[in-house]
Amino acid sequence: MEGLSSLRTVIQDSMQGPKRGGALRDLACAKHWPEVVGDAVASATKVQSLREGTLYVATVSSTWAYELSFFREAYIRGLNEKLGEAAIRAIHFRVGRVKPPPQPEQEAAPPPPPPHEPDLLTEPSRAEVQRIAGLVPDPEVRTRLAKVLTRETQRQEWRRKEGWSPCARCGSLHPSPSGICPLCALEVRPRRK
Repeated sequence: MEGLSSLRTVIQDSMQGPKRGGALRDLACAKHWPEVVGDAVASATKVQSLREGTLYVATVSSTWAYELSFFREAYIRGLNEKLGEAAIRAIHFRVGRVKPPPQPEQEAAPPPPPPHEPDLLTEPSRAEVQRIAGLVPDPEVRTRLAKVLTRETQRQEWRRKEGWSPCARCGSLHPSPSGICPLCALEVRPRRK
């Protein structure tokens, strides 16, 4: 089998070639990047390529690129240590396509009350549910509508009891301390151009 080489030989030869492993080295850099820089930086960056000793890294914004430039030498040392050789001589940070870091979740609203708490329904609310459901001629639809209206009215009563306030724009109840609900706040916020 003189004309054939082992897979190991082919890989070793490709690592010694003029591109010094090209795609394999890029993969190794991308693999070790989060270990060297940490989760916060890794979520706002993406290793793009390694060319002639320079590692190109995309960032979510110019602010990130600027701030990370102060840690460039530490990142070079850490990556070269992980790679086992001095393959990286410089890192170039630039704005590019990166999945933005996850936004902290807003505090979740308390769950609505279980639908089996009839004591949350006031007499005027119960009468209003019966009045609205009574407008429907079909008995099956009337019964289902009464159940849905009862559950929703219970939720509304519970929210009021828990201190939720109506939105100044749409009137829906919300737990937010601001005068408008989160959905209306999104509509009011100025859009970037």
